[in-house]
Amino acid sequence: MKSRANDGAYQSTYAQILAIKPFRILWFGQVCSQLAVNTLLFVLALRVYQSTGSNTAVSGLFLAYGIPAFLFGLVAGTSVDRLDKRRVLVICDMARAVLVIGMLLFAHQIAIVYVLTFCNAVITQFYVPSEAPLIPRIVPK
Repeated sequence: MKSRANDGAYQSTYAQILAIKPFRILWFGQVCSQLAVNTLLFVLALRVYQSTGSNTAVSGLFLAYGIPAFLFGLVAGTSVDRLDKRRVLVICDMARAVLVIGMLLFAHQIAIVYVLTFCNAVITQFYVPSEAPLIPRIVPK
């Protein structure tokens, strides 16, 4: 069991890390990104079910989101290692914003929603491995 003295040290460390503005911005961006992606997927699942009344159609949406992790996860991770992480994050964010606009415009066309969801998931495979390597650059040892 940890003592109270250790708890204070941990809180102090967390406070020190959160005091670093670039880290705070990156962390807040990650939180917002995860909330947005998961909320979007939930809303799309509701919309697909509302449009089709089919659980199978909703399963297709989740497959469209999940398959890119299997197909592109390793390739994306190794590709990102050779690229400028900040640039990858910005490009991925802009591309995902365009895809979300497309999903809003074509929400009633399920096939297009599947394609846009698949593309969003592919882009996410490049986004995720770009975030973590930035932390050592902005947080001192």
